[in-house]
Amino acid sequence: MQSKPIQKHPLRAGAAQVEITPPPGIPLTGFIARLGPSSGIHDPLFARALWLEAGDQSVLLIVCDLLALEASFVAAARAAIRQATGLAEQNILIACTHTHSGPATIFLRDCGEVDAAYLERLRLNLVDVAEKAAANLRPARVGAGRGRVEQGALNRRRPGEAVDPDLDVISFEGQAILVNYACHPVCLDHTNRLVSADYPGCLSRILQAQTGATTLFTTGAAGDINPDRMGDFAFAEALGERLAAEAQRVLQGLEYHESVLLHCAAETLTLPLQTLPTPAELGGADHRSGQILTHRRQLSEAEAAGDVVQAKVQRAMLGWAEDTLAGARRGDLPTTVQAEFQVIRLDNAILLGVPGEIFSELGKAIKNQAAPRQVTVLGYANNDIGYIPTRQAYAQGGYEIHEAFKFYDYPAALSPEAGDLAQECAARLIRAVSDEQAS
Repeated sequence: MQSKPIQKHPLRAGAAQVEITPPPGIPLTGFIARLGPSSGIHDPLFARALWLEAGDQSVLLIVCDLLALEASFVAAARAAIRQATGLAEQNILIACTHTHSGPATIFLRDCGEVDAAYLERLRLNLVDVAEKAAANLRPARVGAGRGRVEQGALNRRRPGEAVDPDLDVISFEGQAILVNYACHPVCLDHTNRLVSADYPGCLSRILQAQTGATTLFTTGAAGDINPDRMGDFAFAEALGERLAAEAQRVLQGLEYHESVLLHCAAETLTLPLQTLPTPAELGGADHRSGQILTHRRQLSEAEAAGDVVQAKVQRAMLGWAEDTLAGARRGDLPTTVQAEFQVIRLDNAILLGVPGEIFSELGKAIKNQAAPRQVTVLGYANNDIGYIPTRQAYAQGGYEIHEAFKFYDYPAALSPEAGDLAQECAARLIRAVSDEQAS
């Protein structure tokens, strides 16, 4: 097979947004410690779309103010968008900002029941925003740059260590702005019961008001990164304002051009899980030993003490242990997880969609190995398989290693090599959309 250069072509872009705010009373997600459904709306949620065309290439990026979406939902939404617009499903990337103050849209054990009616409306909303973006297509000029925000985020596993300060900005002059930063949208903690897009919503609102351009915020490699202040809407507003100000500074220095290299590629990676627990470790033949016994005892203690939150946690862990034991006895527990990684190349700017909560160090390594290209890591893209830690993180243990997988309903956490495999996959995809492509 011979290779041929990808040609530059004039760029056309179209952007749109539709509101996806749920009704009050819907279950919220993201915190096991949250007690009760939503009590109202603080600020609206949106699905924002960016449609790009150059030559015979077309791609669509949709970003939702939601925690995450299941792969099955993404597949259905892609199929519906293809039917409505003719765009190939493999050229559609659907990401989420990962706000923890949105409706339950994926299974997280005891973290809010998914509302099927809301998901059905959402699927229609995504078709609608895709069609609106396509209808808005017109000639565009694009510029990409990178700023730095040193304050506002912290490494929640290793306090005091550096985080990724990069603030990536891609501007489609006068039409749309893509902003990316690696920090969990949890300025609002478990005590909040109002629907909110958190700091990404603040940033998008500010930039859209200042520029008139549809602003899509994407969350970077934020698996172990939190805001440095949590628990108040003022914190979300402050971080949004800080990021918007830096984005405006970057915008002022961008160089724009009309012709681009546009290409899209994807790879589905099989990531191994750690050794699965045995039936004896889970609960034995009579459910009177192992983890089931431990969680039953801790649940009883929490209930006796009136500790509602701890009782909720132990009830979730007991449910996980019982369900996992049943799966072990049936012999149908999974040993791997499927993870779709996707790239969109726009000249020397590359968007990398990652289906989960990838750790900051892995995100920085992926970006560094692709230099001088500007690689922007989009977390929570096309699925959320949970945490993708570094190999070194396993020795440190903690929630992301020992507990989080249970909420995602896996029998075990990802194996330590999963992060390395993700980084290698990212490198392959970036090479696949380089200047030379197999014909």
